[in-house]
Amino acid sequence: MAIELAMDYEWMNVHLFRGSYSRVQGLFGGTDCAASGMPSPRELALLEPYRGTLPPETFGAMAVPPRTDAPNSLRGNLLKARALLAEAGWNYKDGALRNAQGEALTIEFLDSTEARGTTTTAAWRRALEQLGIEFKLREIDFALWQQRLESQNFEVVGISFPGTHFPGSDYADLFGSKAADIPGSGNYAGIKNPALDGLIEKMGNADNREDFQAACRAFERVYAHGHYMVPAWTSATRRIAYSDWKLERPAVVPAYPPEGVPYMTWFQTTWWARMPPKTAK
Repeated sequence: MAIELAMDYEWMNVHLFRGSYSRVQGLFGGTDCAASGMPSPRELALLEPYRGTLPPETFGAMAVPPRTDAPNSLRGNLLKARALLAEAGWNYKDGALRNAQGEALTIEFLDSTEARGTTTTAAWRRALEQLGIEFKLREIDFALWQQRLESQNFEVVGISFPGTHFPGSDYADLFGSKAADIPGSGNYAGIKNPALDGLIEKMGNADNREDFQAACRAFERVYAHGHYMVPAWTSATRRIAYSDWKLERPAVVPAYPPEGVPYMTWFQTTWWARMPPKTAK
């Protein structure tokens, strides 16, 4: 949570992204599975068996990313972060944040050379340095990045989870305890949380819409309040540059990609090629 408080997304969105992105809100933002506000009675019933293992906040309002715009501020967030770190045994001494053994706190952000993380992490690094935390950006080639990701040999890494309206048993590979010890699984963070395991099973076995949504929302609450990730940013649109002399966009674009066409590139396949105009002889 302390690391999350140091991210000044509002500043980044204005000065780096020019307002073109929106903040990620949980795992299921923008779908019927997204949790918000206080948990419903169905959600509480699903969470209750795990009360002793979950942060008390899980049973309250849904966790939302900290903000730095008024009435909040980055300074206020950093003061909260400093208090949390001190509670965990990290205090500022001799120019760095140190534990009882005198070891300085450092964070290595593993980035592929294709991602250009230097620009997007600069503001975050400055804020962490104010807390006495050394932020190291390590850029490596994509093959090594993938190998270290799959072997969980990293401290912080940027990753994108595709949204879905129908999470189910496949989430056992992404967040299940058994997958945490399997090299190459989707559980990159090595999460082992009995509550998440139980709720994944509830999502997969639900036989009606109400139980399914309650399980999804309870799952999102546990995940968000566990602070396994620092929510970043997303976009609901795709921007591409094209020559209107060679390509023409059809009046109606399919809502979904054709069978066999990758989701990330399907929108390009719907564009029409235009014949060059005939020149007078």
